[in-house]
Amino acid sequence: MRHLYRPIVCLALGAVITVAVAWAVAVAHDEARVFRAPRLSAATWLGDLYWSASVSSTPGHTRVASVWRFGIHDPTFVYPKLIATDVLPAWAVVNHEYIEALVKSESRDTGLAWSSHELAFGWPVRALAGRTIIKLDGGHTDQGRVHSAIWIDSKPPRNSFAQRMLPLRPLWRGLLIDTLIYGSVLWCLLVLHGHIRRTVRRRRGRCPACGYPSSGAGVCSECGESHETTENPARHVQRVATRIASARSGLRRCT
Repeated sequence: MRHLYRPIVCLALGAVITVAVAWAVAVAHDEARVFRAPRLSAATWLGDLYWSASVSSTPGHTRVASVWRFGIHDPTFVYPKLIATDVLPAWAVVNHEYIEALVKSESRDTGLAWSSHELAFGWPVRALAGRTIIKLDGGHTDQGRVHSAIWIDSKPPRNSFAQRMLPLRPLWRGLLIDTLIYGSVLWCLLVLHGHIRRTVRRRRGRCPACGYPSSGAGVCSECGESHETTENPARHVQRVATRIASARSGLRRCT
C-alpha cells in the first residue's frame, strides 16, 4: 500500500486539476471569439419538426447550438449533405430521442420553437458539460432552464451565445484522459524531485533516503537503508584530509 500512496494522490490531484481547468475555461472564455469560430452546421426535418444544429470549438471549449420548431414540411426543401445528427459530438444530449421526448406533450403549433446550447469545457480533452433549454413561443421567450450546470451570469439564460455556466456533467472519457495526463505530469515531477534529492544527498556523503550523514558502511545507521555512496571525488578527498588532520591533532594532544 505504501507504494500505491503516491500514484493515488497524483491521480486525485489530476482529477482536481481537470475540474479546475474546465471551470477556469468556462469562466474566462470569450463569447465573441466563439461566435467568430468556424462552425459545422446541418439541418433536417423530423416529420413536421425542423431541426438545425451547429458545432463550434475554441481551445478548451466546444458549443453545440440547436434550434427546432414546428412547421409545414416544404417538399422543395433540399437536404444538405450533412443532417443534424451527423455533426453532433458523442457527448451531446440533445439528439433525436431527446427532442421527440421533449415535444411529445406539446401542441403542434407552427410558432412553437425551442433553442438549446450545450457547452463542454476542458483541456486538452473536454471533461465537463452543461446545457440550457429555452422555449420560444410566438416571439415570446420563456426563461431558460439550466441542466447539469451552475448558472453564473447575472442575466437569465437566453437564446444567444452569451451562456455563462459552470458545467457539472462529467464526460467520462475526457475526464479520465485529462486526469491521467495531469496525474502523469505530477508523478513525473515527483519522481524527478526525488531523484535529484537522492543524488544530491548521495554526493554529499549522506543517506539518500533520510539525509543522515553516511558512515561509509553501505547501510544507514539512522534508517537502515542500504546504499552505495557516489560522493564527489573532490569532496571525498577533502573529507578524508579533514579526518586525517583531526586524527593527527588528537595524537599530538595525547603525546
